[in-house]
Amino acid sequence: MDLSSNIHPPLPINFHLSNHLKFRTILFSLIILVCLIMPEFNPVAAISANQQSEITNFSWASQAIDSPRLFNYMSDRCLRLDSNNNPHIAFGGDHLYYVYYDGSSWNFETVDPADGVGLYASLALDNLDQPHISYYDSIHGALKYASYDGANWNIITIDHYTLVGEETLNEGVDAPDISNRYVADRQWRSLAIGLPGEDQDLTEIQSISDLTGYGLYSSIAVDAAGNVHISYYDSANGNLKYAHTVLSNWVIQTVDYNGDVGAYSSLVVNSSGYAQISYYDKTNGNLKFASYNGTNWTSEGIVGGGFEFE
Repeated sequence: MDLSSNIHPPLPINFHLSNHLKFRTILFSLIILVCLIMPEFNPVAAISANQQSEITNFSWASQAIDSPRLFNYMSDRCLRLDSNNNPHIAFGGDHLYYVYYDGSSWNFETVDPADGVGLYASLALDNLDQPHISYYDSIHGALKYASYDGANWNIITIDHYTLVGEETLNEGVDAPDISNRYVADRQWRSLAIGLPGEDQDLTEIQSISDLTGYGLYSSIAVDAAGNVHISYYDSANGNLKYAHTVLSNWVIQTVDYNGDVGAYSSLVVNSSGYAQISYYDKTNGNLKFASYNGTNWTSEGIVGGGFEFE
């Protein structure tokens, strides 16, 4: 019987080396996997963490400093200085916000939590440094006004664009709940699709020219007697409008209706308590100026030349 036929030829050396390397690779991978899954089996990491704790003796803590807020169409009329030269700022878009510096720290408030409000916020401080804010409600196409009395914020709707067959929002009456799709198909909504809270990108804002309502480009002032004055643009009709208080009652006037006028309004009150307003005449591309003398409004074009603003 020939036993030589059962004897296998010797394996090449590189075969043994290859299997040895594979074994080492698999073993090393298993060690790493165990250390990642069960770090307590990693003495190096455990010692390092213990030493770190003994040396520094502290723990990490985290907190939210700020959360995303949407604000747009912010103007230079949103910033005012109080009698101590501390800054106050009003802004908004998804809601109306107010922030002020008290001399040592910044203080933040959500003034109007309603959806779609705060665009074109304009701020004025009265003789007691209390804030008064005019701003636009893009959901209802309305001019809104917020004032602080030292304890609470008071919010009203001053002027509101109403479609045929719909009820007008009265002064001091809250807008209808938008959950009933009250304004689902209106032109003036600033959100691209649907209503706030629905599936949409809240950062998608329509261009200014697509916002139709009362209260765009508002500018506010408080006179020495405490009366409030607000100029604003009626984009539904292309008019410059003006609202002011008389014995705590609001009076609304259309100052200029010749062409498409009233955008970019800026208002001041003179020593007699009468309003003066600069604004844009889109029809003629002019800068215009309107002033009240106690009886009538007069307006005139100051600069021509076909200026266009976007």
